[in-house]
Formats: sequence, structure tokens, C-alpha cells
Amino acid sequence: MPIYEYLCSDCCEAFETIVSGGREQDVRCPRCESEAVVRKLSVFASRGTDKGGASCSGCKATSCSSCG
Repeated sequence: MPIYEYLCSDCCEAFETIVSGGREQDVRCPRCESEAVVRKLSVFASRGTDKGGASCSGCKATSCSSCG
């Protein structure tokens, strides 16, 4: 079973969860229990590349130095 990363649209909680086949509609935020979650595009590590830095979470309720 794959592990997916999600972002809650209501409280901006970022979390990971294991999703069994066809059950993605049952994913809820562990902090606020909202169903308004969006699966994030995951980045995998590869050997020999070290770009460093953090990426923006994409949550409209917060801001970062990258997106203001």
C-alpha cells in the first residue's frame, strides 16, 4: 500500500497516510477531521543531488518567503 502526502485545506495540516486501494475518498485530516484534503505531489530523494532548501506548502492560510 502506498504512502501519500496530504494538505488540509481547512487547517493547513500537512500529513502522510497509508491509503489502501480505492479508499482515498476516506482520508481525513488528523488534526481537525476535515475531508477537505488535497494530495500533494511528492518529491523523492535521489542520490547525488543536494538542492537544499524547503518548498512552499501551498496553503493559502499561511505564507512563506518563496511565495509571500
